[in-house]
Amino acid sequence: AAAVTRLAAARGLDVLVTSAPLASAALEQALRRDLLVVAAAAAVAVIIALLLLLRRGYAVLAVLVSLLVSAALFCALLVLCGLSLDLYAALLAPLLIGYGVDDHIYIARETLRDGAAAAYARSGRAVITTTATSVGAIGALWICETEGLRRLALSASIGLTVTMLCALLVLPALLAVGGRSRH
Repeated sequence: AAAVTRLAAARGLDVLVTSAPLASAALEQALRRDLLVVAAAAAVAVIIALLLLLRRGYAVLAVLVSLLVSAALFCALLVLCGLSLDLYAALLAPLLIGYGVDDHIYIARETLRDGAAAAYARSGRAVITTTATSVGAIGALWICETEGLRRLALSASIGLTVTMLCALLVLPALLAVGGRSRH
């Protein structure tokens, strides 16, 4: 493409060379750049929301650490399933942050108020059910013939499930440790 453009320019022609691979590469580069901005904006919004809702620094930190654990597990499971951290997986980041924060907020608020057992009793079933319906809905993409959409379905299902499990298992443990260290 560069050689054709130079040759055309030498002859005084204005040429635009395009193809599926060139367009795909340009789109991927733009999305990578934009995803960094989106991820940063999402992180700031999440931290502000957590500070307003939880009002305890250690609780906000516990949620953030639990979300980081879920992100690490998500990446590890993608690799174990033979999926790469490709553009489809990167596009899931804002979605997984949003769903994951929801589950974490429900469990954190209940745990801070009345303990983990009460949190499970009041919110556990709802967290599991809402995550299962989301996994089912996005998992329906698995029947698509497009390989990218199938990878997206599997990646999203893994991410949503891991994030829910961290909200139910990792977060209460972190809150218990943080709560004890404050007394």
